[in-house]
Amino acid sequence: HADRVMEVNRIPPTGWVCIPTATIRNATDTFGRGVETEQEFLKDSGVSTYAEWIQKDLFDYAKKADLVERGDCIGASIQLYMADVHHLLDSPLKIPYKAHNTSWHRFFDLTGEDPKQPLARIEHKPWAATIISIAEINAFDYVIGNGDRSPNKNNFIVGKCNRHASICNEDTEQFRASWIHPGPPTFVHLDQGMGFYDKPRNNPLYNAIKAGSPTYCHFRASMLNRLWHLAQQARGGHEGFAMLMSTRLPATVARFVSKSSLRKCARRLEDVLSVAAQCLKQPFHRAVVA
Repeated sequence: HADRVMEVNRIPPTGWVCIPTATIRNATDTFGRGVETEQEFLKDSGVSTYAEWIQKDLFDYAKKADLVERGDCIGASIQLYMADVHHLLDSPLKIPYKAHNTSWHRFFDLTGEDPKQPLARIEHKPWAATIISIAEINAFDYVIGNGDRSPNKNNFIVGKCNRHASICNEDTEQFRASWIHPGPPTFVHLDQGMGFYDKPRNNPLYNAIKAGSPTYCHFRASMLNRLWHLAQQARGGHEGFAMLMSTRLPATVARFVSKSSLRKCARRLEDVLSVAAQCLKQPFHRAVVA
């Protein structure tokens, strides 16, 4: 919904279902032993197995947070399956990046750059377009409060997988030539699961705003224009924006997104526009990309 309101239009149609807890438990019992789980997740949760992790961080949390619906089921979002979708790092759009750290933030830091050529470090690189696409995602994630994205997590490309066939799913009987994305590779936005939580951590835009730094100046002009128009439409300040964002939301979804969370979105939207305004006053203004 936020994707459509902001006119980004990169998120596939998303629905809302209530998955019976018995179904989840049966799946965990049947397939849980074969699931590879990031050790850092288990460590953070204080458990040692996937099944224990599901019990603690899903079932126990859902019960404590009153997320278990009538009929003993847990609400979840579902998206249409998309063929030929691959991880960013398995595509031609990948950037020089070491997974599981913040090294990718450096591409958005203009500290020390020549004011006359602020994009010289990236503009002739084959992955320059990726930086601009990620900049758009940064702004979107910052506004909705999603802090669960990086180049190696929740960044997906449709088309042009450049890894071996088993990774690209091209060695399976189910793969059909007609499924291949017909145009150049492009970003699709999947999994905004941490949206509307609180702070959009692990986002160079968030870090720059928190530090009061004017050195983050990578934006899409189309995104800035849309955010500016939203701010103008939201009469009544933060409360007006909250009302605008909640328009047409199904009641089953709206109850999980509080008005307080939406007011925080309004404040973060103002943050983005404020940073962009500062950038446009600086020699760095060329970094505001159309």
